[in-house]
Amino acid sequence: MAGHVCDIEMTRRFRADSICGAGEQVELTKEVSHHLLTVCLTPRGTKVRLFDAAGTEAMGTLSNVRDGLAIITVDEILEKPEVAHDLVLIQGMPRKPALERIVRMATELGVTEIRCFVANRTVANKAHLERWQSIAASSAAQCGRDDLPAITTFKNLSEALSGLPEGGKWLLSPTPNEDEVDTDTAPIALLIGPEGGLTPQEAELAENAGFSAKKISTNTLRSDTAAVAAITLAINYPR
Repeated sequence: MAGHVCDIEMTRRFRADSICGAGEQVELTKEVSHHLLTVCLTPRGTKVRLFDAAGTEAMGTLSNVRDGLAIITVDEILEKPEVAHDLVLIQGMPRKPALERIVRMATELGVTEIRCFVANRTVANKAHLERWQSIAASSAAQCGRDDLPAITTFKNLSEALSGLPEGGKWLLSPTPNEDEVDTDTAPIALLIGPEGGLTPQEAELAENAGFSAKKISTNTLRSDTAAVAAITLAINYPR
């Protein structure tokens, strides 16, 4: 049993609010401590791997438990992995369950930034930023990712399109017009509408911002399905 627990801890990562230098102690949150101590049954003295929102990663030792919170002594700061490239998901806000699935799966697939915007056809437009960030953190820990995607919200598409990194831009559309280009350029940004898709005005705004229409299926996809399909296609394009 002990060997099994050790194997789990050496392959799982646990989120810390902030990782300091070697020799310092980090107190994990109640939620993460519960997972480490109660779910994984981790004994004191076990080596664990930590990461924080800044992308810092460290090896440490479970040295103490105080009021139910795990105390990790940082043994070594690990070299920060390089991000291969930016991949921004610009998502018209669908209903809450769909957006939570999008955040979880986009994190697992390596999206570096998620921009949620209130589209003209958005039905549920209330932002749950802390909830989405928590889902991203849990997904990152589960899949072994060392950093977290930045998650921001915008009042409309125009604001969401500002300040994008340079690179290809895909507008996911079930029915591209004849004059729209189905580009083979690997994207740096993906734009997906909510339930009902983007309005013609929003599509025109995106095209004026340099987005090219991309059809990924002959069927009409749900927002969360479209996001996963588009991300998968994007990360497998040669760069």
